[in-house]
Amino acid sequence: MAAIVQFPSIIEELLETFASVFPDKRTREHFGEYITGLMVAKRKNVSAINREFAQTTDQSCLNRWLTESRWDVSELNRLRLEWLQQERSTRYSKRGVIPIDNVLIDHTGKLPPMPGLIVADG
Repeated sequence: MAAIVQFPSIIEELLETFASVFPDKRTREHFGEYITGLMVAKRKNVSAINREFAQTTDQSCLNRWLTESRWDVSELNRLRLEWLQQERSTRYSKRGVIPIDNVLIDHTGKLPPMPGLIVADG
C-alpha cells in the first residue's frame, strides 16, 4: 500500500492559511494529517488516518490532538469562510447555490431517482 510522504499542496496552503489558529508546528501537522486523512483514508477514524502516512507519531498523538487540544473553532470557521471567498467558484452568491461533491463519499445501496440529482458510481 502506498503511504503519504508529504501533504498535498492544498493542505500546505491550508496550514499557512490557518497558522494563527494552530500556532505551533506540531498542532499544524496534526491538523494537516487529519484533513489529509479525511480526504484519502477509506475509514475516517484516527487509526486508519494515521496508517495512511509513511512517517508519523503514534496514533494516540493524533487522537489526543482531536480530543484535548484547545483551538478556536469560531476563528477557524471565520478564516475558512474568508479563504473560500478568494476563489470565484466558492464565493458567496446571491443565487444561494450549495454545491455538493459526493465523489469522496463511499456509496452503498441504491438511491431513489431524484430529478436533477447526479450520483457518481464508484
